[in-house]
Amino acid sequence: LTWVLASISGIIALFVLINMLSVMSINRRYEMIQLFSIGGQQKHLKQLIFSHAFTLGSISLIISLLVGFGLALIILYQLTPSYFGWNIPIQLYITPIISLMIAMIIVIALTAYLTYRHVWSKITSNDYIFESIKTLYFQQ
Repeated sequence: LTWVLASISGIIALFVLINMLSVMSINRRYEMIQLFSIGGQQKHLKQLIFSHAFTLGSISLIISLLVGFGLALIILYQLTPSYFGWNIPIQLYITPIISLMIAMIIVIALTAYLTYRHVWSKITSNDYIFESIKTLYFQQ
């Protein structure tokens, strides 16, 4: 039951990560269009999106590992003995942790690639370039 709950929470966390990366990159598309219109190249925009995605992904991965391990310690050493009278020794299974980390890295890379493809298709449209330049001009 514990591993089922952990798997469900891991899947939910992956969906939240996908949503967060997609929304943050797509919301910044006007900035990327402005960078493209002043001379940024396709490889620069790809590097920007991928570095942004992997930075956020690695920070969330580190924080989730630390918080998950801390919550496990609290549950095993504080809540379980006081409420149920059980003393459960901590057992660390590396295989599920590594598989979840690999899944998160794959999801981050796939999300970054799909976001890049979406943003690049918007950038190459002339209507969006005109609108982003107009937005930049009127904001100043």
